[in-house]
Order: sequence, then C-alpha cells, then structure tokens
Amino acid sequence: MRLFIPLLIAFVCLTPSLTVAVSSPPSNAFLSERPTTSRIAVLGLTLILPTDWTLTPLSPTVVGLYSPDPSTTGSITRYTFSKWSDASQIRKKRETSLFDGWIVRQSRLTTPSENRASQADSREVVVYAQQRLSSDNKVVSNLMIEHYMTKGLRGYAISIRTTDSQWTRMEQTIKSLIRSIIL
Repeated sequence: MRLFIPLLIAFVCLTPSLTVAVSSPPSNAFLSERPTTSRIAVLGLTLILPTDWTLTPLSPTVVGLYSPDPSTTGSITRYTFSKWSDASQIRKKRETSLFDGWIVRQSRLTTPSENRASQADSREVVVYAQQRLSSDNKVVSNLMIEHYMTKGLRGYAISIRTTDSQWTRMEQTIKSLIRSIIL
C-alpha cells in the first residue's frame, strides 16, 4: 500500500478509539492486474475503497477521504448518541454548522432495501450545491454529497465534495463507495 499506512498505524496506536483495518481481495494467480479496490474497516463501519484513494485520520471520530483528483475529497464522521436518533438529526446538526451559503439541490430518504443492505436503521442522502468566484473571476460550482446513516446509538456522515464538472467522471466511483458501506 502507500506510505500513508505507516502513518495510519502510528495514529491508530496513539488513538485507541480509532480502528482501521485494510484487506485486499484475495489474489488470483490467473489475474495479472492489481486489485482496484480494498475493503476497509474504519470508525465502526466497513466500505470498499478504490486503491488509488487514501484515508487519513483527522481525529478519533473523523477520517479524511482523498481521491487521486484533488478536486474530489471527502470525510467520514462518527457520532455517538445518548439515545436513538435517526439520520435527519445528523443532517440538522451539520446543516446548521457547515452549510451556510449552500443550497439543497436534492435530498431523499433511502429505501428499506438500501437500509438493509448497509445494516442501517436510518439513512438519508442530500446533495448540496454552492457557487463561488475563483481568483481568475470564473464561476466554480461545487457539490457536496452527504450520506447520513444511523445504527443504534451510532451515526455517520459520509461527505464527498467535488466540482460540478467532475461529477460525471466521479459519479460511479462515489456511488459504488457509498453502496459498499456496512455499519
């Protein structure tokens, strides 16, 4: 794997509440190419991450996600509740603190079959949009795709930020990553 693994291991050793486990698909002698994804266990959930993406612990409850394209980044944030909450509680908390100046482009509750596949009690998907003026006076449209999930007293916000122009290129990778999450 990349150089980030030794740093990740050092961080895990210093932070007992953060656990990261990486496993690649089984090797096959008949396959000549490298695996393109790895199953990752982090912050109490499991997901399949493309091998060219990296994870960086940012705190005991937040892990950064980085694609090879610097315009597409993300994070996984874990929440712990004292009583059961649904995904909309995480959405409300994050909207009031993180999304000033953003508009909701689309949102939906997930289907029961999507919840079963991820073993979640509750899930919600929201796409936020923001436009800003770059230093060379061009309008840049950003998207933030947020997936809120809960199971028992745990909650997660999986955030992926990209530009509107990059969305079509990154869409399938991002959707596959989100579909792979199991709580």
